[in-house]
Amino acid sequence: MKPLKAMDSHCHADILLERAPNFPRLYKDRKIGGITWSYNERISSYKEYPSYWNRQRQLVQTLRQQGIPFFYLVGIHPRCIPKDLAQCCEMPKLLKDALKEHMENPLCLGIGEIGLDESNAEEEKIFRWQLEIAEKITIPKKRIGIHTPRNKKKEVTEKILRHLEYFEPLHPFILIDHVLPETFEMVFERGYSIGITLQEGKASVEDVANLVERYPNRMSAVMLNSDSAKVISEPYLEFLEKGILEDQELRKAMLVGNCVNFFNLDEGRLKP
Repeated sequence: MKPLKAMDSHCHADILLERAPNFPRLYKDRKIGGITWSYNERISSYKEYPSYWNRQRQLVQTLRQQGIPFFYLVGIHPRCIPKDLAQCCEMPKLLKDALKEHMENPLCLGIGEIGLDESNAEEEKIFRWQLEIAEKITIPKKRIGIHTPRNKKKEVTEKILRHLEYFEPLHPFILIDHVLPETFEMVFERGYSIGITLQEGKASVEDVANLVERYPNRMSAVMLNSDSAKVISEPYLEFLEKGILEDQELRKAMLVGNCVNFFNLDEGRLKP
């Protein structure tokens, strides 16, 4: 495979394959690799998570066989918490064992998508459970991908950052995603890697250009992603195809290099 033009550091390949079945061909033709994060609102019991994560692993293996370098994260998204898990007093052993199993797979890059959305008690409990597991089984080889919501962005991001204060050993391995101009500074100042989602309703191409202009020396912490799920993100493809940003080295870093460095992906691992 020729050198990658982009490494989509956050997408949902399983949903895309269902809703936009042409996406593997598009990614291969445009030389895009990717990392698919766990997100499944259909799960009705926590007992379904191990088989879901296994399907994620199989999907990534299939995409790689098609010549597309893909990886995956496993976790419980705050919008995908089944009732029986919300009622638990501790993380079920079934889930701990399944997470540990996937952490041993070289195609699994860590835990995600975890975080807060509405920031209620159930979300906060399960977020902390997953951070506790991450402390035990992710350092130093794996990474943690954290969701921030569309609504009450600054308020909930601040709550997420407060929770993370209790998990200092994890800080170098954390990516805070869906960062917007309004939350960029608070995340950067705490030293976290930053994901910016180019998607309708999230960050725009203009937002990225403005951040580069305002913080030119902070972009080594930033990686761009599509968060594509039901549809392929047009703003992400626009940024990729139209040559936006005059500094080609910076552009390449934000599309590929920063992601590769953060997730510790050497050239051998990027070969499908």
